[in-house]
Amino acid sequence: MNNPSSRWKWLLAAVALAACATTPLGSEGPGCEEAAEVALSEEACADESRLVPLCAGEQCGLYRCREVKEFLVLGRVVLARGAAAVLPNPTAGAQRNWGSAQELPRDTRPVFIIPWRHRPPLLPSQQQMLDEAAKERRKPHEQHHIFPRMFRSWFTQQGIDIDEYVILLEVEKHRSIHRGANGGPWNDAWARFINKRSSDRVPKEEIHKYAGQLIYEFELFGPVMRFRSQLPPLPLGY
Repeated sequence: MNNPSSRWKWLLAAVALAACATTPLGSEGPGCEEAAEVALSEEACADESRLVPLCAGEQCGLYRCREVKEFLVLGRVVLARGAAAVLPNPTAGAQRNWGSAQELPRDTRPVFIIPWRHRPPLLPSQQQMLDEAAKERRKPHEQHHIFPRMFRSWFTQQGIDIDEYVILLEVEKHRSIHRGANGGPWNDAWARFINKRSSDRVPKEEIHKYAGQLIYEFELFGPVMRFRSQLPPLPLGY
């Protein structure tokens, strides 16, 4: 593997596999097919010991040229559109990704199989976290302005659109920090900050730093979004 020829053949295989991996499934575009044409040309397989990539479905594999020459048509492999180059379904077990565990038609064996979209099962602790997040999301929430609406005009003078900074809180938590006169303890904390700087142009960095300090002190947790916007859907797996 130290000679230039060996390094070149591995580089060729890696480039072609990367091209396959970035092509959407079912796409009729040229990306994966063109990569295969380059890697599986007669020049690429002039040395039968070289490795070439075959991609099909959700897997790509590296194969020895001498074992897949029969699948080459005019210097290129027939991709997943035909049965000849379709990769087998992986079998279970520790050898899932290694050559002898899979076979193509006519007993062609891959050197290595890459299951591009393989997702291992979640650990119990991971599943518990997902379940708790979904449960939390189903609770009633209210949108809380990090920069109070009572002081909208002051924040506007500082170049801050307060509707861009809303945090989603559980109803009880939100109402607890606003309970009392003049918007409760949250507004009172901001009033003290503003009164000390009412005649000054305050840098945004200082305002945002204080907002972060209050979020920490009041123990607020939730996604930050624009006012009246909707939460994005949960990722797959929730």
